[in-house]
Amino acid sequence: MLLDTPAGRPPRRWRPGHYPRPVMSAEQPPPGGGPEGAAYADRFAVETPEMVAARDRVARLPGSRPVAPAVGATLAVLAAGAGARSVVSIGSGGGLAGLWLLRGMRTDGVLTALDGDPEQLRAARAAFADAGVAPSRARLIFGTPGEVLPASPPAATTWSSATVRRGTTPTTCRLCSTWCGSVGR
Repeated sequence: MLLDTPAGRPPRRWRPGHYPRPVMSAEQPPPGGGPEGAAYADRFAVETPEMVAARDRVARLPGSRPVAPAVGATLAVLAAGAGARSVVSIGSGGGLAGLWLLRGMRTDGVLTALDGDPEQLRAARAAFADAGVAPSRARLIFGTPGEVLPASPPAATTWSSATVRRGTTPTTCRLCSTWCGSVGR
């Protein structure tokens, strides 16, 4: 494949692993989005073997479905773009969302996951251990946002990710918004 170059220079050939390189698929996304569009986007978000194992583990648990690969990749991009050093995840998601967030966070960052479901927290602990996440990088706290957030001092570098579950009360959402709003993110 030949790449365009400024006038007066010979054309360059693309070599694997070097930029600029093609990043788009020859196949265009389906019109109108929907499930087909989500499946198209998921093909570009590559999960590690530890993420695949976490997905399989959490899929067997009651509660929210695990985040889709494209959603996880978006979380990683948002965390990286914000230079996130401290992230609070409302709902552990069995550790899958946390693995994506940790992928995008600073290397000295700390993820705090709150969950009222002990099975989800056990799955998250297993996911982090399988992925080799240092215990100092992830805090797993049992409890609801209403119990935990008022007792937690927000830090100026906190960024929040929330998984809204069916049955989440407006009070819980307002509490999260108030707590996150108090830190300016």
